[in-house]
Amino acid sequence: MGKRSELQISGGNFHGPYRATFRGPAAGFVLSDSQARRYWDTLCGLSGCTCGGGYGDGPDPDSANAITSADEVPANCPPDLARALAAAEREYHASNARREFPILLLPSR
Repeated sequence: MGKRSELQISGGNFHGPYRATFRGPAAGFVLSDSQARRYWDTLCGLSGCTCGGGYGDGPDPDSANAITSADEVPANCPPDLARALAAAEREYHASNARREFPILLLPSR
């Protein structure tokens, strides 16, 4: 297994500032269901809110990049990570086995 690291998301949105740290491979990783749940709760943890965690200043310049669609994977993303996100998306849509939509977390640029 490759080097492990802590990737941090941070920024500001509709509800104010947010910050969370996720542990995984340093090159990036698809968040587990519990990590994805914590990601969305960090962006908006208000019960019944439908903001989607957006609408604000957005991520800080040094924040890790959260990719929520295989169509949005940057060109410099390692191919194995792009494939992992695409596979997680297919699994989510085919069986809804994942309770949280897949998110790929990449180090800040």
